Amino acid sequence: MLGVRLDAEMDRRLTAIARRQRRSKSDVAREALQTFIAREDDQAEFVRQVQAIAEWEAAHPDAEEEAFIDGLVADLLDDEDLADLSFVRPST
Repeated sequence: MLGVRLDAEMDRRLTAIARRQRRSKSDVAREALQTFIAREDDQAEFVRQVQAIAEWEAAHPDAEEEAFIDGLVADLLDDEDLADLSFVRPST
């Protein structure tokens, strides 16, 4: 259970949105929190991926782009069976 204090303006705006949508203020606030939490989770995952890329680049300074992508994916998957990536890239 969570109780949140809203200033008068925010309460007025939340009430207006809830009325327009024919929903409770709690439902609208819950959806807003779900959206916020999902966005924060996505941002944390993005940061994790950027850090993984930076670490891979630091460990492989002379790698070309294709080797970089293959190596990064293999490192992230952490599975030797998938390191080949021939299942991802079509043959040319």
